[in-house]
Amino acid sequence: MRFLEKLYQINLIVTPSLLFLETFTPPDFLQRKILVPYLYLLCLSLLLHFFLLTVINVTKQTLMSRYLLWSAISCSVVTVFMYLSERYVYPNFVFSSIFLHPEYFRFVTVYFLLACLLVLFTYIRHQPRKMAWIFPCYFSFILLSLYFGFESFFVLLGLEDGLIEWVTSLLFFGSAALSLGVGLRFLTQSKVISGAFLFLAVCCFFVAGEEISWGQRVFSLQSPEYFLEENVQKEITLHNLEPFQNAMTAGYILVGLLGVIGPFILVRLISKRWKVFAPPAFISAYFLPMLIYGSVKLWSGSFEYKTWEEFIELIAAAGIFLYLMVFFKGKKRNVR
Repeated sequence: MRFLEKLYQINLIVTPSLLFLETFTPPDFLQRKILVPYLYLLCLSLLLHFFLLTVINVTKQTLMSRYLLWSAISCSVVTVFMYLSERYVYPNFVFSSIFLHPEYFRFVTVYFLLACLLVLFTYIRHQPRKMAWIFPCYFSFILLSLYFGFESFFVLLGLEDGLIEWVTSLLFFGSAALSLGVGLRFLTQSKVISGAFLFLAVCCFFVAGEEISWGQRVFSLQSPEYFLEENVQKEITLHNLEPFQNAMTAGYILVGLLGVIGPFILVRLISKRWKVFAPPAFISAYFLPMLIYGSVKLWSGSFEYKTWEEFIELIAAAGIFLYLMVFFKGKKRNVR
């Protein structure tokens, strides 16, 4: 076991060092010297990292965990600095100044971000609620790094019927099923609470369908004339109609505000009978991006890329799903 722990440490020090070496040398230096392209080296090292995490006690590797976290943060800051320098000073500013290839250095950042993410997934087994609070913050950090390091890939994430949109829809469909189950559970105890969760199930199902345009592009459905004329994206969705579009920013702020302060305020304000609706504190972080996005959008107008909006909806959907999952798996509460 000690050998594996040493191998774990060596892998997380040697691999990023070699990747960093590539940023100061002529292109394909690693492929010419050790016969392994740097992208292959990155992937192989992360696979080894994942394997070792499954067999060693990661909680004993606190020093390496901190090393990964601070390396990810530091490299991300440097990547942002390079991006801004190349964009606002002049192209090729970084290489002409310090002879470093920013297009290679960003992969060092990706390596640390993904390695750190794997460690967080491992820690969640030991501290699930603490890690659940950290995940939306860390994913926001990753998204910012993608925006500054891989802008073209960042744009692809926000495309219609893209990965983010479909995952968001699946989370809302899952939330609808969980909320339906919770509503039926309370049917014999409280009609009001049961009705509230059944209503939430309908809302989640509606949002899930809207997110993927009710399968319009999947089934190649043609939009009716009304939606072609009135819908912003000319598809079969209600939230893209002008009246809804005007209210969405305010909706983001309201939902974000309720999600952020609700776990701390509702518990103190509502009676014991209604504490069933108070969400756990750890999900507050899942609504913070939505609150920030809505506030900034209200202040400065629309964002350059739709990916930001898709992302905050994904994180909020994950928060709602976790809330309902915790409630669904918990013991039946007496609300009489």
